[in-house]
Amino acid sequence: MSRKGLASWSEKVGALRWPIRRISRGNFVFWLLGINVLLSAVDWWAFGRLNLTLNLGFRFESVQHYDAIPVWRTLLEIMLNLLLAALATARLHDASYSARWLIALVGLAIASAFPFASALAAIALLGWIAIFFLPPSIGPNRYGPDPRGWRSREQFEQQQRDLAEQSKR
Repeated sequence: MSRKGLASWSEKVGALRWPIRRISRGNFVFWLLGINVLLSAVDWWAFGRLNLTLNLGFRFESVQHYDAIPVWRTLLEIMLNLLLAALATARLHDASYSARWLIALVGLAIASAFPFASALAAIALLGWIAIFFLPPSIGPNRYGPDPRGWRSREQFEQQQRDLAEQSKR
């Protein structure tokens, strides 16, 4: 693929851009899987272990096993958790929700560490999974332009009508 072709592909897909304002579901999954593959590769290279679990939320392995994990691995985990928080925030912004919802989910996950509060972890997990399935707002919202390219709800509806007419022919 030529350099120009790669640039136009990344503009269409948005997979190589930093998720600043809004991110679509597909790009959210792309980045989430990329983070998991990166951390698994680092664990394989540094410790000789293969970790195939999908990290849907935040990893706190370094906190749980602080005496067995080197400092550089803890810093990497913190950095990737911050990236996950940025991704989740951008996904919430795509659905016109504030990042306050993410703060609530992280608060529930932290509170689940207390005795008799393990049900809060299940609620936090359901909330995190719900981020995958939130319907996007069509057109620009207060967090930025639509990552799928629609300039307005009217343009989206017109495109849907045009596609319906084409399918009737």
